[in-house]
Amino acid sequence: MTTRVKGTLGYLAPEYAMWGKVSESCDVYSFGILLLELVSGRKPIEKLPGGVKRTITEWAEPLISKARFRELVDPRLRGDFDEAQLRRVIEAAILCVQGEPERRPDMREVVAIIQGSDTRVAAKREGTRIESIRYGEDLMAMDQNSDDDVDAYDHDDVDDDDNMRGGMFGNDGSVYGVFGKMDVQKMHDPYGQQTSKIPIRIGDRATSDVIVRLRTDEGRDNWFYCHSQILIEKSKYFADRLSEDWPTCQILDSRNCVEVYCREVEFNFHVSALRLLYITEPHTWHGVRNTLGILQVADHLGCHQMARDCIDYLEAVPWEEAEEEEILRTIPHLGSQYEQILARLQPVDPTAVLGIFISAIRFATSSPPPSMRELKSSAQDQLEYMLTEDDDVPILAFDNEVMKFEVKNCVRDLLNRFNHLIESFLSTSLDMNRMQDLQSLLSDISWLCQILSKMEMMKELIHYWVDASVNIVKSVEQADTNVDMLDARLKVVEVASKVLEATGFGNVILPPAKRLHVVKVWLPFVQRTRSLVGQVHPDGEESSSVRIDGEIWQNLESAFVSIVLTLPSQDQAEILAEWLRSEHVRYPDLTEAFEVWCYRSKVAKRRRASLGGVGTMT
Repeated sequence: MTTRVKGTLGYLAPEYAMWGKVSESCDVYSFGILLLELVSGRKPIEKLPGGVKRTITEWAEPLISKARFRELVDPRLRGDFDEAQLRRVIEAAILCVQGEPERRPDMREVVAIIQGSDTRVAAKREGTRIESIRYGEDLMAMDQNSDDDVDAYDHDDVDDDDNMRGGMFGNDGSVYGVFGKMDVQKMHDPYGQQTSKIPIRIGDRATSDVIVRLRTDEGRDNWFYCHSQILIEKSKYFADRLSEDWPTCQILDSRNCVEVYCREVEFNFHVSALRLLYITEPHTWHGVRNTLGILQVADHLGCHQMARDCIDYLEAVPWEEAEEEEILRTIPHLGSQYEQILARLQPVDPTAVLGIFISAIRFATSSPPPSMRELKSSAQDQLEYMLTEDDDVPILAFDNEVMKFEVKNCVRDLLNRFNHLIESFLSTSLDMNRMQDLQSLLSDISWLCQILSKMEMMKELIHYWVDASVNIVKSVEQADTNVDMLDARLKVVEVASKVLEATGFGNVILPPAKRLHVVKVWLPFVQRTRSLVGQVHPDGEESSSVRIDGEIWQNLESAFVSIVLTLPSQDQAEILAEWLRSEHVRYPDLTEAFEVWCYRSKVAKRRRASLGGVGTMT
């Protein structure tokens, strides 16, 4: 296969002679030249005195424009011809040799004009003039036919000015490659010979010289009429297959054919890529998934600029989670040159992660203005996510000493602010602003308990809470039992449940005296709070403003049972007696602790006697 022009130059359509574009209209042009040759007896290109060459259209144009049709006829006929037939043949020739391929008729119309069987064809093209066509200097130099023959005819009967009109130099001194004057956009000529002005679009059969045959594994077979200069310039795949070095070629519809195979799911991406070869920026990519599909096609076809444009787009736009997953599945298989797309998904340096964590936990435990509460809540959520072990390991190692040091400082700062507020409640009356501050600090402490549990750093917070228990309960209970205050009590219960859980299950070790103190302070408070919630909603349904997760009540009950059972039996008896005497005996239900205490008390003497016997034997 070759992309070079083959054939007798005088008969070649200008678009083929200059740019290798092959189509049915090329044959129509050649037939028009043949008609002029038959009528005049002249060659398609003739050599004038002085070595100047002239095309038959250059010679015929001035005669046709002046309707001097008889002067076109071969003088050897000596006037023996049919005038009407002559006019029909010349009319057909005029239409066939039009410079723009789309203005030429098809061969069926040409035959109709010559036969005079369909005057409508000529009528709809009335006013069409012949164009003086001449090839560029370099192509004219390739013509050998006119050099080998001497013109046997006398041309003095035609004015020299008429002969040269639109010829070598044109009226404005410019040399046109093939076409005279065409008001169309410029196009790059891959052969470096001329600058074309032909409008070029994918699917334009009149100017197409290549068929891209797109075939899928499911049997789809689509043809796309394309142009070699576009494909060669913008795609290495097509440039290789349209080069003279490619071992095989295929011809379809009088055009070179290049086959491209793809999967059915990739078909639309291939079509989009072919269309993008014909347009300049800005491209409309229609989303991340579409661009990712086009990128794979661009990589396969060697469309380097298109691939670069895809990379720039994918780097610049946001991705949804599903798109991220698809990008991660696709890009690594395309090669290292595309890895820059994955920059936002690369693991971060541990130092940078630590910096983010420190900044976030400082903000999450601070007291910003109310307008920033949502931002603070978001920071708390993300910190918790960073430390959660799910399908992925936590983003930070819990044994990082710098992180632990920073967390301890944040805990101390938060508890100091909370303690200062609690002490202020003991000396002054509670106002609305401080009530909001109290709820905010309690929410922060409750959230911090979750973080500290993950990091196994609850000890400092629990020791503070146990020591401050009396003041916390006193400051909250001396306030009015309105809805806002009830919300604050529930927040206190929420934090207390986390402290009691950690204590009851041995996550933090407290001495017996402190464990007894915790139960004596918090058991009555929890009972009274549960009762207040029931008074607000006797039917057991809590409002949106006064609510607590039912799981918290259950966890509290389990924690109380566990702690009570760790105490000396005498202390257990005291607590259980108070519980049984209480009006709030229904909650928490310490039945399990009571049963265990009864069993232990009953068998205690027997157990000790058994142990004493063992001691005697030894």
